[in-house]
Amino acid sequence: MYWIIGFSIVFSIILAIVLYAYLYKGKELPLGMFALIVGLIYKTNKLNENASVTFGIVCVALLFSFLGLVPSAKEVSYVFSDRLMKIPIYFVFIYGIFSIAFNYEKLFAKIDEGIVFMQSLAIIYFIWEMKKIAFSHVILISLSVLALIGCCYSIYHAFSLKEHTSKSRLRLSIWSMIVYGFFAVIYLIDFVFMHKDASDILTINSLLIIIQYFLLGISTMYIMHNFVMIISFLPGKTTFFNKEYFKDLKQQRKLHINRFVVDQQNISVSIFSLVYAIILFGGNYIYKIVRPELIIWILFFTFPIVYSGYRFLRARIA
Repeated sequence: MYWIIGFSIVFSIILAIVLYAYLYKGKELPLGMFALIVGLIYKTNKLNENASVTFGIVCVALLFSFLGLVPSAKEVSYVFSDRLMKIPIYFVFIYGIFSIAFNYEKLFAKIDEGIVFMQSLAIIYFIWEMKKIAFSHVILISLSVLALIGCCYSIYHAFSLKEHTSKSRLRLSIWSMIVYGFFAVIYLIDFVFMHKDASDILTINSLLIIIQYFLLGISTMYIMHNFVMIISFLPGKTTFFNKEYFKDLKQQRKLHINRFVVDQQNISVSIFSLVYAIILFGGNYIYKIVRPELIIWILFFTFPIVYSGYRFLRARIA
């Protein structure tokens, strides 16, 4: 009962902020961010396995997020609606930090060559969609070529029966981390700089944006954790390529190797994955149904469901 009352209060505060922004400023607070927060809380609650812990983190994050209303020292004129937009951004960042602290070990989700294969297919599709940009500059061309090399390495392991070594597991794990980090940056740029708005929920485009950010919210914890893993590879001021740094680096290598599942994926699964990706990506490329970023996220979340259904039907038929 206490949890329900507390949740109702927190939800009412967030809803009041959304309604204020929608009614008085129209597009100051996109509902896409609200959908992201809902997805984030939904996923972390499953990780916490305790609603009370989730509610506690929500309350602390919400309390600290109101610091977004505090004017900066260099601010000439105080605009409440502008400051209001900072609250959900503060909330996502603070909530993510606290959730990582509570679930750091749980966030080392096991991955296999099938997951990395799907991510590689997404990178290939994204480069193809953005080929005019990807091949417009020497630096971008170099990055695209390196990305395709990583994709080829993943595809090789997806369609071969070669046993994994510690080196292959490390490479594929790091490649998966880079891909997740890349798509996280793309979404961040899209939200902050492109100003995609979903204030009017009565349009199909706005509903697609809401779905996109809800899915992003579900993955936010893993994305933030990937960034933590990336940062952990970089030397600090006190560990600038000294013995302590290389000791930490060795520990990070072990974490990457241990999170990769050694079991070989059946080639038929790789073929099914490839066909499913071609149908989604090919259809979207031809008919321009949704933006590339959204169809990629849809692939990541729908494939496990579709594949489970496929296995169930095969078992029934057999």
